[in-house]
Amino acid sequence: MSRSAGILAAVFAVAGLATAALAGPRDARHPDEGRERYVAAGCWQCHGYEGQGGAGPRIGPRPLPLPAFTALLRKPVSDMPPYSARVLPDGDVLLIHRFLASRPPPADLAEVQRRAESLPAAP
Repeated sequence: MSRSAGILAAVFAVAGLATAALAGPRDARHPDEGRERYVAAGCWQCHGYEGQGGAGPRIGPRPLPLPAFTALLRKPVSDMPPYSARVLPDGDVLLIHRFLASRPPPADLAEVQRRAESLPAAP
């Protein structure tokens, strides 16, 4: 390998590392990583596996803005337990937030009813 090719390869390697560092952790772009943290933290127990709500309110697919979401996790105003940064680090909160934001919106009730009515009658 020539010296200029070696230098060029080194420049591209450094540029690739810098790009990866600026982009954040790999899992920040993968909703499944946020889902894993959401489930591990026990959020699903009150908010359902998709954030659709249950014993707790719906928190997806359009969660609060990240600063408000984080503040509410740290100091909830209801029966929800607080999640300190030691228990749920900010990076995990970001992943959970991105997971919730990636959830599809709920089906339109009128569309569900129209489809149900178009099904054949049971024998």
